Formats: sequence, C-alpha cells, structure tokens
Amino acid sequence: MLTPPNVAQAEANIEQAALPAPRAFDEPYARELVEGVIGSVPTGSQNVVVVEQQEHPVLIGGQATFGVLLSYDFYGQSFRKSAVFLNLPDSQLVFRFTARKESFAALEKEFRGSLSSWQWL
Repeated sequence: MLTPPNVAQAEANIEQAALPAPRAFDEPYARELVEGVIGSVPTGSQNVVVVEQQEHPVLIGGQATFGVLLSYDFYGQSFRKSAVFLNLPDSQLVFRFTARKESFAALEKEFRGSLSSWQWL
C-alpha cells in the first residue's frame, strides 16, 4: 500500500493475481470487474455509484487496460475509488486508488501518471 504524505485517507494499491488464460475486456468480463470494484468499498458505505467505466484509460507497456471509477460515502465523508486492470498472458495487475473526493482528482492524476513507467511488461 502506498500513501501520499500529508494527505489523510488516501491510498494506492498494486495487486497481482494469476490469470488462468488470456482474457479480453469484453462486456461480460467488464461487468464482472465493475462488480468486484463495487464489492471492495468498505462495509457500510452508502450511495455507491459507478461514475465511469472506460476501455484503455491508460496504455501500460502497450497493453490494453480497463478502468472503473466509483463514488461512495463512508461515515459522512465522500470518497472516490478508481481501479485500472491490466491483463497479461498469465496474470492480472490491478492498480487501485482511493481518496476523499476533494483531493482525489489531483492525487489520482499523479498515480495514473506513474503507471506509464510500467513499460517492462
């Protein structure tokens, strides 16, 4: 987990999981990914809304990606959460970023900008 300095309630995660076979971001798979991101918000969250689903929000190492952006409220605070999925032949990388709504745009822009450094894939 990565946390930006001097910013409360913001974090970034990069996860890798095995992928049994190469998989394209078709509509049924995209729905599955969106549901997974929705399921990752904290228990008790309210007003969970899918703000955006986007094919290829960022190109990483010349590979296709799929992005999801959510908004939700948790204990009186409004949050945004993004996830960018990158499928490789045998694994999936997921780049997640969560922050309070008021600081999300600037911080997420920096996080997404750093994803282009993953050129070795």
